[in-house]
Amino acid sequence: IYIELNGTDYKPVMDRLTEISGIHALSLVHKCEKDIEVIKEHALELCRYGFDDSYWLFIYESLRLCQLPKKCPLEDEWKCLKNNGISFIRKEFM
Repeated sequence: IYIELNGTDYKPVMDRLTEISGIHALSLVHKCEKDIEVIKEHALELCRYGFDDSYWLFIYESLRLCQLPKKCPLEDEWKCLKNNGISFIRKEFM
């Protein structure tokens, strides 16, 4: 099921949905063009303006370490993973 928020803040919506019996997981989705540069720009925007834990994997996989803004809180944590070529996407999907 997809719920379009149409500009509504997602946090209160997710808080309310988690109270519904039978819902076991929620995933935030942002629709954008299938263009890697557009995807990278969205990841940078999330880094610049703050993000919660639900976006870390998207940002990690979308950006190289040198592309992360200086104030990105996870830069140090990701450095070892990135330098060792660790990815969470299976090779056949890349």
